Amino acid sequence: MPIIILNFESSDPKEKIKLFNAALVDGYFTAPISFDELAAYSNVFLQHQALEQELEAKNNLLAKISMTDELMQIYNRRYLIKRIDEEIARIKRYHYPLSMIMVDIDYFKNINDRCGHSQGDIVLKKLANLIKDGIRNIDILCRYGGDEIVIISPHTNLESAQVLAERLKNKVKSYNFEEINPPLEVTLSLGVVSFPDNAELSFDIIVQALDKQLYKAKHGGRDKICAAEFQDIDLAG
Repeated sequence: MPIIILNFESSDPKEKIKLFNAALVDGYFTAPISFDELAAYSNVFLQHQALEQELEAKNNLLAKISMTDELMQIYNRRYLIKRIDEEIARIKRYHYPLSMIMVDIDYFKNINDRCGHSQGDIVLKKLANLIKDGIRNIDILCRYGGDEIVIISPHTNLESAQVLAERLKNKVKSYNFEEINPPLEVTLSLGVVSFPDNAELSFDIIVQALDKQLYKAKHGGRDKICAAEFQDIDLAG
């Protein structure tokens, strides 16, 4: 509601200016003033306020769309880059453990080839929901690309991240994808890395480390987790 001052005495212009500059009032009138005039001013104010709120809601929606993957309805790669940069800054400042998990569906190309891309999309959407239900509120779930998902887990050491990865792997493997005809079993390969607060990190370096562990999991038999401390990973090798 607008805050309006109605002054029945002679008003000092400096007083008006001071109140407006301090954003303490929305209107300042000196009597006499008719009720209709006061009501008209209030209506105009409320209409402007409604338009501002509508614009803010639309801007918030656009911002959400810009950082959300349309298919999986989780954060997209653009947000992943932004959030990783933020987490790098946070661990350097607050010195807490940070781990990340890269998730990949085993033989996803075969699912698309055998069942069709529309069925593959159903698998991706269901996978996103299963993982969302299995992580904490502070964990961040992003689609990196294709069927690869990255989970950012702040305040999480390597041991705890491995426990989370194991839980997610088993959760997906035990789920019967009845949405697909015929139903199928989906398994995951997961690469887990814990990052120290004193390392020279960037988005590319972090993704490279995660890729290394995911590669080991996929080429070590799939349906597997490979985990390591960042300092133990040979990025050059």
